[in-house]
Amino acid sequence: MCGICGIYNYLSEEPVDEKLTEAMTDMLAHRGPDGRGVYTDMKDRLSFGHRRLSIIDVEGGAQPMCNEDQSVWITYNGEIYNFADLKMGLVEKGHNFKTHSDTEVLVHLYEELGEDMLNELNGIFAFAVWDKKARRLLLARDHYGVKPLYFSDKNGTLMFASEIKSLLLSPKIKREIDLAALDMCLTFRHTPAPHTLLKDIKKLEPGSFIKIEKGKVFKKRYAAEVNYINRRKSEAEWKSELAGAYSAAVKAQMISDVPIGISLSGGVDSGTILSIMSDRGRRKVSAFTVGFELGDDVNEIAAAHDIANAFKADFASKVIKQSDYERLFKKYMWHLEEPIGNESALAYYFVAALAKDKVKVLLNGQGADEPFAGYPRHLGEKYSFLFRFLKPISGFTFADEKLSRMFYSLPERDARERLYRIYSIIPDSFKEDIYLPEMKKVARECEARKYVYDRVEALPAGYNALEKMLYLDTRTSLPDNLLLAEDKMSMACSIEARVPFLDRDVMDLAERIPADLKIRFKTQKYIHKRACETFLSKDRVYKRKIGFANPMDKWLAGSLGNVLEEYIEKKDSLSRNYFNTGNILQKIKKHKPDDDSFKKFLFLLLSIENWYRIFVLNEDVLQ
Repeated sequence: MCGICGIYNYLSEEPVDEKLTEAMTDMLAHRGPDGRGVYTDMKDRLSFGHRRLSIIDVEGGAQPMCNEDQSVWITYNGEIYNFADLKMGLVEKGHNFKTHSDTEVLVHLYEELGEDMLNELNGIFAFAVWDKKARRLLLARDHYGVKPLYFSDKNGTLMFASEIKSLLLSPKIKREIDLAALDMCLTFRHTPAPHTLLKDIKKLEPGSFIKIEKGKVFKKRYAAEVNYINRRKSEAEWKSELAGAYSAAVKAQMISDVPIGISLSGGVDSGTILSIMSDRGRRKVSAFTVGFELGDDVNEIAAAHDIANAFKADFASKVIKQSDYERLFKKYMWHLEEPIGNESALAYYFVAALAKDKVKVLLNGQGADEPFAGYPRHLGEKYSFLFRFLKPISGFTFADEKLSRMFYSLPERDARERLYRIYSIIPDSFKEDIYLPEMKKVARECEARKYVYDRVEALPAGYNALEKMLYLDTRTSLPDNLLLAEDKMSMACSIEARVPFLDRDVMDLAERIPADLKIRFKTQKYIHKRACETFLSKDRVYKRKIGFANPMDKWLAGSLGNVLEEYIEKKDSLSRNYFNTGNILQKIKKHKPDDDSFKKFLFLLLSIENWYRIFVLNEDVLQ
C-alpha cells in the first residue's frame, strides 16, 4: 500500500504550491517508507505526491508514474488483483510496458478506456489520474471502500490525500466541526461518507469517482447500485460457487514480491483463509494474533494457536494489557483520524506491529459478517416480526445494551425507522438528555435519520428488510468503521491489509444469495459456513465467535473512565461546547463492569474528545 496526495487549482489562478505537496507527501511517510515522489505541472497548476510501500515490482513501480509521452500521470494506493490479465489484453492492443507493476497497467488502461477503466478493476485502490491533453483529473476509490480517499474542494482548488492530517497542512482548510456529522457519529458510532467531522474535508464514497474537466466538477458512482437476488439456485450450487470463489480470491491476493502472512482470530473466516493459503503457498504461512488480559472471554489466542498448528503455520501472539492500550491511545487516534465506537480497533495495530518485522502484507477475514448476516442485529431483523405486537420503548432501559436496542427497534413496523433505530447506539431521548441547545437543534433536523431513510428507499422492492440491511451494512458501517480502522492501523505499521472476502467476484456471488440462506434458524452466515466446510472441519466452522474483543466495560469503570472525566472537565473540551457535562459525568460514575448499557457511547465520547484535542486544538501527540 501507499500514501497519495495532490493539489489541483482547477479554477484558481494562483500557482500550485509544490512545497505544500511535498509536506503533505512527507506526512504520509508511515504509509510508504520505501519511496517518495512528487510530480508538479506548473502550467496546469497541478501537483501529485506519493509515498511507496513496495509490494509488487519492488525495483520498478516508482510513482508518480506516467505513460511514454508523459501525457498521463498517476498517483495510486492499492493492489489490482487482476492486473496480469488486464496487462495481457493491453499488450494485445499494442501497449508497451517498462515495469512489472500494476500501477503501469492502470496508466495504460486509462489510455484505453478513460473512466470506464473502473469497471474492469478487481482490487483495493484509491488513485488520481491526470490527463494533460484533456486537462482532466480523475479521482477514484474501490468498490467497497477498503482504501481511503479524502478531499477538500474550496474556491476552485481541490486537494486530496489518503489521510486527513495531510490535508490539514494547508492553511486554507479550517479545523471547524461539522455538527450534523458529529450527531451522525454519535448516532451510528462512525461518521458516514461523504462526511467527516471537519466541515472542509469530505471522503469519497466507495465505488465512486470525481472528475474535474474544463473547470467543472463531476461526482458519480461507477459501481453497480444493486445485485439481482437469485432465488432459484439451490443451497448446493451456492456452496460450490462460494467455495470456488473463496479459493480463487485468496490465490489472487497472495500475489506479492515480499513476504505475506495472515491476521488470525481463530474463527471461521480467518481460519478458512489460512487453510487456502496453506494449500496454495510453498512456504509456511506466518500467522499473528493478539488477545486481551482479564479473562478467556476476550482472549482467542489459544483458539488461534490451535488452528495455526493444524495448518503448520508459524504462529506469533501477544497479550495486550490495559496499560498497553492506554499508552498508545493518543497515537492511535492520530493514525485513525476519525473517532469510531469500535473498542477493538486498536487490536489491529498490535497485530500489525507484531507482524511488521516478518511480513509486509497481512490477509484477514474482514468483510464476511456484513453480506452474510453475522451480527446480532441481523438475527434480530430476521425475526423482527415476532416483536410487532409490542410497542417500542422510548429509550435504553436495560443494563444489556443489545437487549435495550432490541426492544427500542424491533417492534417498529416501518422498516426505515426500524433500521435507523437498530443502527443507533444511543436513542433520541438520550440526545435530549445530554445535548446542549445547539446540538438539540441539529439532532431535531434529523440528518442521521434522513441518511438511513434515503438509502433504504433507494433499494429495489424485491429486497426484503434483512437483505436491505445487509446491503447497507456493506456500504456504510463496513467501510466507515471496520475497514477504516483496519487500513489506518495497518498502515501505521507500514503493513498492507488485504481482504479476500471483499473480492469483487466473491461479493457478486454473496449479494445475489437470498437472506433465507444466510440465516437458517439460529445459525448465522449459514451458506458462508457451508462453503467454509470445504476448507475446515465442522467443529471449527461452527465454533462460537470471539474476534478481537476486549474488556472495555471493565476499563471504563477504572482508569479509562477517569481519563474521560479529565477530558470532559477541561475548560476547552468539546463536551463543554456541545453537551451537558453534568449528565455525562453522572453516567460515567454510574458505569460498572459488566454493565454495557452505554459502554459504546462512553468509549466513543472518549475517542471524540481525544480526536478533538489532536485535530481541532492541534495538540502534538507524537512527542
